[in-house]
Amino acid sequence: MIKAAPSNRLRSSKAQAAFACQVMERIEALAKISEEDGRLTRTFGSVAMREANQFVGGWMREAGMSVRQDEIGNLIGDYPGEGARKILVLGSHLDTVRDAGKWDGPLGVLVAIACVQHLNETQSRPAFGIRVVGFADEEGVRYQSTYLGSRAMAGTLKAKDLELKDANGITMAEAILNFGGDPAL
Repeated sequence: MIKAAPSNRLRSSKAQAAFACQVMERIEALAKISEEDGRLTRTFGSVAMREANQFVGGWMREAGMSVRQDEIGNLIGDYPGEGARKILVLGSHLDTVRDAGKWDGPLGVLVAIACVQHLNETQSRPAFGIRVVGFADEEGVRYQSTYLGSRAMAGTLKAKDLELKDANGITMAEAILNFGGDPAL
């Protein structure tokens, strides 16, 4: 095993600490984005979800990724590899349960962004592409149907799911349209 010179380890420790601080700052920023006063709540297709996507999308761009939102509202950042066709998918969800903790979901997205940022800053390209996904829904709070974002990405979301209604009578298809997506499967 090749050992790094002490100065390289020190630089590496400082870089790791800086990335850790950045992740913590971003967790705190996202914890302030809520659709309810006094507690953290971000449900599928909400104004708070749109704001969270804007923040996280900006951080993805800063890390050197191209960014897009898919038809259902999943936030996707891509970092290309060295001519590779394979893609490693990392991430988690950006929605929350009602009165959520700030760590559930966003931590997986923000750590993945920090990893890509390190690759970008060191001008490193892996032998595969990296896709960081902030899923639009895991918790299922609004439509009582979990994993909508990942099911859409996997191609297993069903047309009947789009007919589900929230407490205000808004169908999932309407919510997707209002969020700027396209519910056509």
